[in-house]
Amino acid sequence: MAGLAFLFPGQGSQSVGMLGAAHEAYSVVRDTFEESSEALGYDLWKLVSEGPEEQLTLTEFTQPAILTASVALYRCWQAEQGAVPEFVAGHSLGEYSALVVAESLSLADGSRLVQTRGRAMQSAVPAGEGAMAAVLGLSDAVIDEICVTHCDDDAYVGAVNYNSPGQVVYEGSWGEASIAPARQRPISHASDATRCGSHGGSFSDYSAERRKDTGYQQRQCATAPESGGYSSIAGQTSGGTGYVDSMRHYFAPSWMWAICGVWSR
Repeated sequence: MAGLAFLFPGQGSQSVGMLGAAHEAYSVVRDTFEESSEALGYDLWKLVSEGPEEQLTLTEFTQPAILTASVALYRCWQAEQGAVPEFVAGHSLGEYSALVVAESLSLADGSRLVQTRGRAMQSAVPAGEGAMAAVLGLSDAVIDEICVTHCDDDAYVGAVNYNSPGQVVYEGSWGEASIAPARQRPISHASDATRCGSHGGSFSDYSAERRKDTGYQQRQCATAPESGGYSSIAGQTSGGTGYVDSMRHYFAPSWMWAICGVWSR
């Protein structure tokens, strides 16, 4: 099959009970979750299958769950003799899934990395103290201007995800994120819920310390795909240490997802 590509999702698609049928039907799904559980030090499948939902939606648990589920489903595809994709790509967290599938990062290392990434995000602002919303139909410049007018010494509002032309995600302190016409919805970023830990301003400060530590971890365990890839962070093809270093910038306060990371196997 020519031109086959896989795109892996970020957060927002998690739910208690997901992959139940696949877990029962495919031993590779069970093995994949056992592999991540061993790396993480807790029973990830038990959390995914039984909850509680409140714990699963905390980003330090959501990120390993989505990563592992994505890799498990890809391995199901392999078990059914599915064609090898020419490219794999990911949105936000999904780029880690793409890297595992591209065999540039082991599942064990990937699980630990996204757990660290999730903890950093969760620690920036306690759950429930922030809000996110996706805005449709307004330009980036208009949204940026409105966000600036809503910021003061006690409240933060800012754009954090430039997903595509005409779709931007903003965040702010709960009760302060009031750009109209905004529609709150699950999105692929940080703690993906309509009410979640806003992390732009606080996370920007907090991540300065975490970025160095986590970037070091990534340099130790990640290798670039042999043919390199198109980095969603750098906005250009990169490989080797340049690619691995670019992954540290997932700890930046905002992302331009209008450019998607694509990695070839």
